[in-house]
Amino acid sequence: MDKVTFISLEKEVSEALSKGRLGSVIAALRSMADCLSCVQFNDALAEINEGYSFLLDYYKKGVEDPTRQSHINNFLRRALLIKSQLHRMYLIAEGTSHFAVVQKTVSRLNLPTALSEMCKAEVSPRWWFEVIWTGEVWTNTDRELLTEWIEQKADDITALLVVSGATLSLMYQFDPNRLQFLMQMMRSPRTSIKARALVGVILATIKNKDVLPLFPELQSQLELVVEEQELSSTLLALQMQLLLSLNTLEIEKNLREEIIPEMMKHVKNKTKDLKGNFDLSEDFLNEQLLNPEWESDGAASKLGEKMRALSEMQHKGADIMLGSFKMLKQSYPFFSVAANWFYPYTTSHPEFNGKPTLPDTFQQMFARGMMCESDKYSLHLMFTNMSQMQDAMSQQLSAALGGAGEGNWGNTPQTLTPQEELVAAIRLYVQDIYRYFKLFRHLDTMADPFLDDVLFLKYAVCQSIFANEDLQSDLANFTFKEGFWAYALELYKMLPKTAVHHQKIGYSLQQLGHLEEALTHYEKANLLQEGSTWTLRQLGNGFRKLGRYAEALRYYEELELAQPDDEKLLLALAECYLETKQYASAFDKLFKADYLYPNGRLALRALAWCSFLTEKYDKATDYYNKILQQNPTSADCLNAGHNAWVQGRVADALTYYRQSLSLTKCDMVPSDFFEKDKAILHDKGITEYDLSLMLDALA
Repeated sequence: MDKVTFISLEKEVSEALSKGRLGSVIAALRSMADCLSCVQFNDALAEINEGYSFLLDYYKKGVEDPTRQSHINNFLRRALLIKSQLHRMYLIAEGTSHFAVVQKTVSRLNLPTALSEMCKAEVSPRWWFEVIWTGEVWTNTDRELLTEWIEQKADDITALLVVSGATLSLMYQFDPNRLQFLMQMMRSPRTSIKARALVGVILATIKNKDVLPLFPELQSQLELVVEEQELSSTLLALQMQLLLSLNTLEIEKNLREEIIPEMMKHVKNKTKDLKGNFDLSEDFLNEQLLNPEWESDGAASKLGEKMRALSEMQHKGADIMLGSFKMLKQSYPFFSVAANWFYPYTTSHPEFNGKPTLPDTFQQMFARGMMCESDKYSLHLMFTNMSQMQDAMSQQLSAALGGAGEGNWGNTPQTLTPQEELVAAIRLYVQDIYRYFKLFRHLDTMADPFLDDVLFLKYAVCQSIFANEDLQSDLANFTFKEGFWAYALELYKMLPKTAVHHQKIGYSLQQLGHLEEALTHYEKANLLQEGSTWTLRQLGNGFRKLGRYAEALRYYEELELAQPDDEKLLLALAECYLETKQYASAFDKLFKADYLYPNGRLALRALAWCSFLTEKYDKATDYYNKILQQNPTSADCLNAGHNAWVQGRVADALTYYRQSLSLTKCDMVPSDFFEKDKAILHDKGITEYDLSLMLDALA
């Protein structure tokens, strides 16, 4: 089997299916079957091709056929199921994936694999999981039989593993009956089953979004279940959890590299001096501060910020435990079995026979509902495999559990509503699935749903579920708050274009590096809500950053009417006046800033530079003398050197330049030392010959 060829053909089929190109689908499927030497699909493909040929003949003759599209969809559906079966056979033939290993084990053992037999026999929960996961496409009878058995006879552990097995199978192969089974399980009165089924349906939707439009009956059924169960808010919570999962690895990295070391060392942030001539593009002016008017919808924080409180992240649903159990899951043989990643935690797990039981403190901790099932097993295994540390661990946990304080492990769990229980179960189950796809050592990455676009709201099959504008708005605000800028941008564009929405679209674009496009939305926001100081500031800062100073002035001058004494604004105005050669106005704003904020160094630095540019050298000298007495920056010394040099004070200039180099910790004079200001120096009478001499003197 040519693996590369098969994968290429499979992609070709997927693309053709999404475009409805049945002829291309059939041709590629035949080639896929040839790669696997599978002759059992020849008759089915020939039948589809014959039917499609008749349909094309009628089309070419101009015959009207109102059922044509229905026939084409039926052909596409049959072709899709063949593709699913071929993909399963490829996984088995390829032989290196865990899917193949499990399937071959299932085939080799003398245990029932037909669902009708399994429902009558006593087989292990693990066996149920593996058969459901690796089995062939179901018939309607299979689905109906299994649904009835789950509802009437199956124990909780087996039922949950069946649901997880069906979900995992849908990550590898599309099966409408498995998906319909999960939809039926969404009606379960058992919260844990309902949670797993709901997550499974959504992950299957994400994984198979391109082919689901071929099955409108599934969409209708999903909509019916949602309406019956009033799951809209729950689906919103699930959407948020899936989005939060995307930050899990980043959170783990931040915890490992930044947050925990800083917490341990109690390192304080240090303030950095601003640098530059009169360069107001520093953070002092260019902070993309959030609009205070947005705080009502919670847009004041960003997930993953340095030193965020761990309790706050966890309260939001962020997964902060991955790093703690990562190595354990990659070390214990227990986690080399796929079923164990989804096995509901129980001390009676078959692999725990003869091992020490956990103390009550662990059980109390588990009861708090803060750990997913696989993490509970990780902790259990660590405890039982480190007997010499058991007493110490137990004592430490007892001490932790005995303390007071909100959120403590030992607090009695609060009573949750059924809705809250469902959301909590969803959150932890998503973490289990995420761990499996990111940490399982034998994983086929092609099946990972977290590598796809997890914003299922926008998929056609889900849009009717989220027709509620309030839900869309809640999700948009959530993505914005947590810094998912691309998703926030996408969602706000779906909503009515209010001034606030244009502001947030602009802000998201700005965060993504699309400043010019952001400015168009800020301008629209300004038209809809005149006088917003935040919008005016964003417009002014944006145009100034692009070097369009005249346009920036338009908004800064309007903003000044509302904030005449704002230091940042006065300095920004001065820069724009300076760049547009309105020197008198620049000095006016700088004198005002210096008067209002006498301890501010930026105004003094700007006055010095403006004096230099306008050839008020003596005044510039006075300003630079003050600046150099106040812990100067490298740029301050450089500019003082320029001022001395154009006055003919070469020795002073050399002294200032050497100070500048010393502050930048340069052992050698860089060749571009004067490059930034060369044009200005030329304008002040410094020639290329002078520059060469000065560089040699410094060297």
